[in-house]
Amino acid sequence: MWFYRVDGALFLTTQPARRSWYANLLADPTLTVHVKHCLTADLPATALPVTATARRRRVFGRVLEDLSQYLTPDQTSALPPLEAWVEGSPLVEVRLSSDRAAILQKNANARGERP
Repeated sequence: MWFYRVDGALFLTTQPARRSWYANLLADPTLTVHVKHCLTADLPATALPVTATARRRRVFGRVLEDLSQYLTPDQTSALPPLEAWVEGSPLVEVRLSSDRAAILQKNANARGERP
């Protein structure tokens, strides 16, 4: 499972296949993004399934461009083609809560502190 930033939005996806995490987010779209690098935070968020074909194609095009930077040519050629991603990969846009107070409260509660 990977996070990608495309056109200013945050997306969660993986290679084409059925995934239990995706089914879980369809049933309950609330999630917590755990930030652990340079900053530690638990950020409340909502997952919005991306179903529009044109948007899926644009996002997955960028994901594949990014992946190909880090793979050898043999590894890149082994990746499923763009259309397989568009048709078969789970894709959600992750929208972080804009309520800073809720974020601070949740983090303080997790540490047993008051904000």
